Amino acid sequence: MKIFSILCICVTLAMTVIPLMAYEKKDGADITEPSTGSQETTNPPQAPEGYSVDEIAILDAETGEVSVLHMRDYIIGAVAAEMPASYHDEALKAQALACFTYAVRKIREEEKKPTASLKGAHVSTDSRVHQAYMSVGQMKERWGDQFAAYYDKIAADVDAVAGKMIVYEDEPIVAVFHAISSGKTEKAENIWGGSTYPYLVSAESEGDVLSPQFSTTTMLTEKQFAEIAKKISGVKLGDDPAKWVGKTKLSESGTVLSVAIGGKELTGTQVREAFSLRSPTFSVSYDDDGTFTFQVSGYGHGVGMSQYGADYMARQGSSYEDIIKHYYTGVSIATME
Repeated sequence: MKIFSILCICVTLAMTVIPLMAYEKKDGADITEPSTGSQETTNPPQAPEGYSVDEIAILDAETGEVSVLHMRDYIIGAVAAEMPASYHDEALKAQALACFTYAVRKIREEEKKPTASLKGAHVSTDSRVHQAYMSVGQMKERWGDQFAAYYDKIAADVDAVAGKMIVYEDEPIVAVFHAISSGKTEKAENIWGGSTYPYLVSAESEGDVLSPQFSTTTMLTEKQFAEIAKKISGVKLGDDPAKWVGKTKLSESGTVLSVAIGGKELTGTQVREAFSLRSPTFSVSYDDDGTFTFQVSGYGHGVGMSQYGADYMARQGSSYEDIIKHYYTGVSIATME
């Protein structure tokens, strides 16, 4: 069996590469408890007062400068950074709704309790902390000759859902998303723990298994595995590598809820981060030749909207409303006045 380094991931690339999507929360620190309120039943519902926002302050993570952008420009930049422009228009509309809802929620949170590191901004360009954003210059660099076509396409999709927001009980939702699920999306508490979110529960996402990037493999030698595992607090490896990995507990969606490594119970998210895996949905095995093999399904944390799944649904005839209500259970799409 051929031995690969920790960074080697075997993937068949038969389509446009799907980047690891932003909003990959390390510990759920950006997820706050939604306020409760009366359930709107009107159709279409109206967004609650105080959410009519035209501008957003954004911190450039590289330069440290804060600039104020028109909301439309920001959402175009966020959608461009978060979803391949080649995706179906209805999927891009759903992404625009998610990005806008996220932005509105962050504006509200920062106005209530500012984050010092943001220097007065509402969000930053650091995709490890907030949703990603690309400037027009960055779009031109990434897309080259296709810039005009892709920009116009995304702008039109953003404009098509302008003034709409995803709400649950009169509050903008925690609009998380990921690249590819395991075939079923995951409940938020199974990834980040803490509070439950009625709209962030498991949903079927059958199209994801058709992605050429659905399955990846990471293979490590005993030495490579040990070097990584020993950096995890509480892990103590014995003399027998075959016993380094113990029992694994899975969720209904296939996410690793817990796995014992060196006598330490770890979550799938912790193992994913430590071993640079694409998702917390994986199996790990040890071969007699001294190789540890991680078989990984999906790409991202698995909570909320699957972007590949959204594109698949759109190509089967689903509208952006169908996509949003499929991946975010019980939500409404509110219209701002």
